[in-house]
Amino acid sequence: GISPMSFPGTRNAMNLVTGNERDEWGRVSTEPVNRVRMMDKRSRKIETITPDLPKAVEWGDERARLGIIGVGVVGGVIEEAVERLARQGHSFHCHRPRTLWPVLPDTIEFINAHERVLVVEQSQSGQLADLLRSAGARHDHIVSILRYDGLQFTAGEMVQRIMQEGVNA
Repeated sequence: GISPMSFPGTRNAMNLVTGNERDEWGRVSTEPVNRVRMMDKRSRKIETITPDLPKAVEWGDERARLGIIGVGVVGGVIEEAVERLARQGHSFHCHRPRTLWPVLPDTIEFINAHERVLVVEQSQSGQLADLLRSAGARHDHIVSILRYDGLQFTAGEMVQRIMQEGVNA
């Protein structure tokens, strides 16, 4: 299902990037039938690759009522904060997706299996939480923990935010 193409930088080849649809040979086409065919082709590519995409990493108590999701560098901060809170008797189940799109079923199942899920992100608008909701996660289960001042979360701050948004809510 992958069409032949020349990659940028290939000697004696051209790769023109436009906003137009192309046929399977790379020729620009404005035909609606071609547009539908190419859109369906891209959809099949996603369906084909989805089972092989990296699944999330999970840790903590699978029976905990509160789940926590974070990607990238916030994963380590979440891990340290949860360890501190575990010493105080709190339990959490954590989920760090390694594939953001398409949102994999294990991530949606994680959210729907918990009473509340804190989605930690370095974002003003809660982009990850919105993506998860749009992929079918229960809206009422998701609570955003956001920081967007250019600084990273610290473990101490994360402990406070988890207590405020999750444990004490």
